[in-house]
Amino acid sequence: MTFTREQQKEAYKKLSPEVQDFVMSIETAELIENYLKEAGLSEEQSIDADSEILYALYGLQPLSTAIANITKLNNKNAEDFSELKLNLEKTIF
Repeated sequence: MTFTREQQKEAYKKLSPEVQDFVMSIETAELIENYLKEAGLSEEQSIDADSEILYALYGLQPLSTAIANITKLNNKNAEDFSELKLNLEKTIF
């Protein structure tokens, strides 16, 4: 799903400063990037997937919706991203 820039800004502002720092940290970005590579996504596919995960981090959608959207965007089965979801749940969410 696509959210407007304004929706993203408002959601980000509602996060506590600690969560804002966590979401925008290099470590978090690197973890997500590595998980997307492990899931076999190309660089272009990873950009869309990263946006979906970011929307979940902002609280705009649940992680399960982000994974479902990533699945649809890449014409794959949900099982193809079960490890991605598990990794994200364990280390980020």
